Amino acid sequence: METDQIAEYKERERQRASDLLARAEKSPKIAILDFYPEYNWLNDTLYSADLPTRFSAIDPRLRTIPVWVTLPFSGVIVVGLEPWADRDIFRECYGLEVEQFVDLIDKKKLAVRLNNPLEFYDGLHYLDPILEKNPPSLARNEAFSIALLGQQRLDRIRDETDKIVRGMAAKPLHFAAKWRMPEKTFVKASITLFERLHTLGYSNYVDSLVSESRGDFESLISQVRLYYLSLAAPIFRSLEGIHALPRDSLAAYPAPIKERFPVDVGRFLVKKLQLVRPRTFEQALEIYPDYEKARRSLFRLDKLLGQIPSVSDLEDRTSELERSWNEVLGTVRRAEQAAAITKGIGVVGSIASSALSPWVGLPGILASLGFRGLAVDRVAKAVGHAVAKLGKPSHIVEVYDFGEEVTKWKERTSWPR
Repeated sequence: METDQIAEYKERERQRASDLLARAEKSPKIAILDFYPEYNWLNDTLYSADLPTRFSAIDPRLRTIPVWVTLPFSGVIVVGLEPWADRDIFRECYGLEVEQFVDLIDKKKLAVRLNNPLEFYDGLHYLDPILEKNPPSLARNEAFSIALLGQQRLDRIRDETDKIVRGMAAKPLHFAAKWRMPEKTFVKASITLFERLHTLGYSNYVDSLVSESRGDFESLISQVRLYYLSLAAPIFRSLEGIHALPRDSLAAYPAPIKERFPVDVGRFLVKKLQLVRPRTFEQALEIYPDYEKARRSLFRLDKLLGQIPSVSDLEDRTSELERSWNEVLGTVRRAEQAAAITKGIGVVGSIASSALSPWVGLPGILASLGFRGLAVDRVAKAVGHAVAKLGKPSHIVEVYDFGEEVTKWKERTSWPR
């Protein structure tokens, strides 16, 4: 798109976000999909965000896991469109040609949102077939945050976080270089992590991490990043769908940092389900129908979290889920050159964080990954009034373990520009 088209796009998005905010402010409950009305159809199906490419300073490489790898297990994948410089980088990051990407959008297997300010897409004409479909912009998330907190409180959080980031990172350029990001982008990205945790009522987490960081900025931002991806990203990134994370990045934290997390993020319902990982895009489409029943069982479990489940309801849905995923395993194994992977299914948020009986005895997600010193009972106290406004305060999190298979995907040692 040309500069004038981007300007018009930005104005349309600004007005749309403003209208949606005005409507949401009159509602006692707020869901982020209220700000994405073009994706209301997601409410009736299983969907998940694509796996994050960058996780922490511990592992700053771009780990490109093609979006189609988890497509059979996810139903629909919510993808954040990045302004990569050219088609080659796009193909490397998503594992798809632009034309294949557009085809999946048309078939409602991808739901796209913009990951960056609209100006970043100016002149990237190879993306025009996607941009012409008018994917929603970052203005929607901004309006959602304002609806929960109000503009003044949001501005105050940003100012306070800016002081923390710039004060602790005395040489932000050093950290930005280590993470292969421009300094301005690094500071803004760091502020966003803090801001979104505050927005959802996890201010106690953030304050505890800051006070106990003892000036160790790298440790602080790594911890904040993990809490963001576990607690805030299921809303801001996955749009309240199933939230997927790679186990190797979660487990990559060194022992000294693993011992400094104040609380766990949630509980595992199922620690290990066996799956068949497609080796090609074509194979992903081939086995997609085989997982329909399994996806439906996960959808039913996800819907149960919209209420406070009884012990029996939780056990019934979890058992149904395990049966359906195990049944499909033998069927799909017939696929030539199929590769086995596993995933754990857990729950995060206010329900999982409470002392309600359905969660007693279930293993903590971080504790199962080698984190220590976690006080699960502190989680409920950390949830603020903002969470009470959320239409869906708890979410399913999937932790994928690709094992040795992940090394077979190409990795980069620097960020594409």
